[in-house]
Order: sequence, then structure tokens, then C-alpha cells
Amino acid sequence: MGEILQYIPGNGLFHRLHPATKILFIIVVSIATILSSSIPLLVAYLLLILLLALAGHLLKPVLQQMLLVGLMSIVLYLVTILTVPRGTVIGSLVPGFIPFIGGSIPVTVEALIVGTVLTLRFAILITAFQLFVISTQPRDLVHTMERARIPADYTLMFIIALRFIPTLQIEGKRIHEAQLARGYHPGEG
Repeated sequence: MGEILQYIPGNGLFHRLHPATKILFIIVVSIATILSSSIPLLVAYLLLILLLALAGHLLKPVLQQMLLVGLMSIVLYLVTILTVPRGTVIGSLVPGFIPFIGGSIPVTVEALIVGTVLTLRFAILITAFQLFVISTQPRDLVHTMERARIPADYTLMFIIALRFIPTLQIEGKRIHEAQLARGYHPGEG
């Protein structure tokens, strides 16, 4: 798997779009996603973004990087289920036959719906931003932000953050490989 949030050279549909158009796309997708609570509509938004990635020859890198998004989405879903206790109870997270704590964490229909909506929103926003970043050269993004009269400090912070994430990932891989070379095996006592 390649580095996350790293520009990938290409000549697909999304690569050829002007960075301002991509920024507008991100804004429209963000607003539409936040305003929608319809699960079928949110699924359609996610499929639309994946179709754009396919049209831009970026589907494989987007899906490779979706593993982390998937894990974070599962955690978000579980936390939402645990924190929305009101509604029609359909079961409990802890079976009722367990003494003292059995049946103490109810799972409700409303919690499942809210969890699904929040998880889809999260996946849509992250995937759209990821598609934007991997298809836009940082220098083009800087020029577009300067033309939009965004203060240089904000532009610099944004670009440094984008450039720093892949560097952190590469350093983490190097440390992991060095530990393995020295005989360290994670998970073993």
C-alpha cells in the first residue's frame, strides 16, 4: 500500500480538473453530506465518489487507503451504538444471562440508524477529501489558494500538514522494519 494522502501522478478525469473545481466539489459534497440523513442518499453519494475515482483511474489507491477509514468507521459506529440509549430496544450488547451486567447496554433501532448515518457521512467526507488530495499537485493547490486570497499562513499550514502525513507514515514503516530486523515481534511477550 502506498502512502496515505500522497499525490499520485496521472491523467484521468479527476486529475485534469482545475484545483478550484475540486475544492468546490469538496465543499458541495460536504454540505450535501452534512445536510442529508437519508441512508440511501448517503450510499449514493459514496458510490458517486467511488465512480469518480474509477473514472479518474484512482479507484485502486482510494480502496487501498480505505482500510484505515473502515477501521475508524467501525469504531465510530460502535461508539454511536453505545451512546444512543433511547428508542426501541432490539437487544443488548452484553447478553442477559451474564450476572450483574447482562442486558445493561441496550442496542436500539435509533442507535443503529444514527450510527449508520454518521459512519456513512464520515466515510464520504474522508473519501472525497482523499480523492481530492491524491489527484491534486501541492503546487497547484497553493496557487489556487493564493488566487482565492487565502492568507499565506493558512495555505502554508495546510500544505505542511499534507506533506507531513506521508512522511510520518514512511518513518513509522522504517521504525517497524528496524524493530523486526532486531528480532522484535509485536504481540509476543
